[in-house]
Amino acid sequence: MGGLEIYLRGCSIICFTGVALSTASFLYTLNAIGWKDISISIGNKLTKVNSIKNQKYFIVVSHLFLGVADAILAIYEIFLIISPARFNYGVNGFARGLFYILSGFCSIGVAADLGIAGGACTLIGACMTIMNTAMIKCDCMRLENVVRGRGSNKMHKIKDQDDVI
Repeated sequence: MGGLEIYLRGCSIICFTGVALSTASFLYTLNAIGWKDISISIGNKLTKVNSIKNQKYFIVVSHLFLGVADAILAIYEIFLIISPARFNYGVNGFARGLFYILSGFCSIGVAADLGIAGGACTLIGACMTIMNTAMIKCDCMRLENVVRGRGSNKMHKIKDQDDVI
């Protein structure tokens, strides 16, 4: 395990902390606003009362979606903490970073201090993810997937698609 792999694991720990706190803040807010009591108004003229009912439905659905999406990304970050090379840290880093930015800004306004902490960690992790992915893509950092051979102490490099000529 090289220094780069340790660094990427540290970045994944920051991302995991952020999305785990964001997941907790979204689901805590769902519980606090009474998600079981929502209703939607369909087929009526647009009034202030119907609009507020539909807004509450939108808030509940968006909190549920973002909470589940953050939970899925938290599980993926656990896999990246285990082995960044095996689970291809740089393959989908830009999309992951973009979603972390969106989720971070959304979770800042949710569940008071818990949401602020989750959003701040998620935004820091998003910036680190995008920078690391850019450096891996431009070959400024090379992440090598190395495994030990069975029955020996020799190290074998697993060739990536980029290594094959």
